[in-house]
Amino acid sequence: MKVVGQIFILCILVFLTTTTLASNDSLLNVIQDIKDPKAFFNLYEDDLYFNSKTEKIVKEKGALKAAEMSRVLNDTLRLRDAFLDLSAFSENLDYALIYADSSLRLSMLLNDSLSIAKSYNNIGNTYRKKGNFSDALQYHLRALELRERIGDSVLMPSSLLNIGVVYYYFKEYDKTAEHYYRALEMSEKLKNSRLQIIILINLIEIHALENKFDKSTEAASRAKELLAEHPQADQHHRLYLNLGEMNEMKQDLVLAEYNYLKCLELLENSQNTIRIAIVFEHLASLYESQEKYSRAIEYFEKSESIFLKMNYSKNLFNCYNHLENIYLKLKRYQKAHHYGNLKFKINDTLHISSN
Repeated sequence: MKVVGQIFILCILVFLTTTTLASNDSLLNVIQDIKDPKAFFNLYEDDLYFNSKTEKIVKEKGALKAAEMSRVLNDTLRLRDAFLDLSAFSENLDYALIYADSSLRLSMLLNDSLSIAKSYNNIGNTYRKKGNFSDALQYHLRALELRERIGDSVLMPSSLLNIGVVYYYFKEYDKTAEHYYRALEMSEKLKNSRLQIIILINLIEIHALENKFDKSTEAASRAKELLAEHPQADQHHRLYLNLGEMNEMKQDLVLAEYNYLKCLELLENSQNTIRIAIVFEHLASLYESQEKYSRAIEYFEKSESIFLKMNYSKNLFNCYNHLENIYLKLKRYQKAHHYGNLKFKINDTLHISSN
């Protein structure tokens, strides 16, 4: 009865959340207009809209509709799957935790170990996004332990990487590297070249943070070799970004600039605006360290315009902080005061959201 009661509460939550989402994407209209559960699931489970290029809000809307249709059909399995999707795609992290907890309870009810591990994984990811790294680590360790016990070799690398990411936030880079190398070994056995490339590119940064630049260079060489064999992996821009970060840590600023600009060149026609903004931010900081203030201002302002559109408050705070300091050094006090005020407002927003 307790589980049934929780599912009922979640169904109310699904109804309330559905009414808050809106988008101009035509797929939303298609999803909303389908009244027949069978027809809807033909669309939903055929991955017609459910792909990497689809807006997150469309995925969330589809998953909410799937939960609603599952309730109509009294289909526990599909309801569980919908909650798994919702816990991954919901922008509201408090809702995401409720969805993940519900998928966990339904997976336990169905005695489905694979989905229990996925639920642990999603809870861990949500806690990480909320900044609760201790709880994130505990849930990712549970997911790994269960996947090891049931022999889920396909998703074990994902758990190892997630654990490594949490250690990254703890600044325990040796443990991050340890888990990344375990994931790399497993991805080699699975012949998953794209995952190998991603891990090696991440290891460039991790080893640089440990001041182990020889290992960073080794990881970069291996990533380049794999990218030459598998160019479809589409990770060249990330390689140049992380190489730029490594060069900057080594104080090889000329090579850092080259790699950042090469990354921008590769991203020029992409839709990855956040990645572009991050590269702008790196270039701006690089120019600021060289006292090339006009160029630093140019790139901070470019990154600011993107972060403002995307409502990335922490990145905006960083931009305003740097711009304020640059204008103070240039003795342009009116401009410095302007960015100081913007920084103060953003700081208030960050403080409110953290509470």
